[in-house]
Amino acid sequence: CSTDCGKGERRRSVQCVSDGGLILRWKECDVTSKPTTSEVCDMGSCVKTWFFSEWTEKCSETCGWGVRTREGTCLDSNQTVSTECEASNRPRLRESCSDADCTTGPVTHREKVESCKDTYDNCDLVVQARLCRYSYYSAACCKTCSEHDHH
Repeated sequence: CSTDCGKGERRRSVQCVSDGGLILRWKECDVTSKPTTSEVCDMGSCVKTWFFSEWTEKCSETCGWGVRTREGTCLDSNQTVSTECEASNRPRLRESCSDADCTTGPVTHREKVESCKDTYDNCDLVVQARLCRYSYYSAACCKTCSEHDHH
């Protein structure tokens, strides 16, 4: 079949042959009895899988908290881009990172969570609405957003 998955085409060679096995010219055979030279074949459903690159080596900020990113795409068994992967299985394409704190050197996640506070009353809703990626909300809900980034 011309494809590893999904519908494709299968081809074959057809010859005009005498009873003795000699290959003849087509005009010497009954053209109405000529078998087909191709047919549709179905190799079953294509497996769709998320593929993604490595995380960017550098954090977006040289000190303090920033983000690292990576590329991701859904491909089927033929390495063709597809839109049919499960959204729930999509790998994260952004994550928070910190190369170093601007004044004290490297900062652990725990130190960051302990050093920041929420100044907004509904930070749980901010996390549910996925608003932590916006600087206003990540600052207003620093502690809750930081805790959520690493779950």
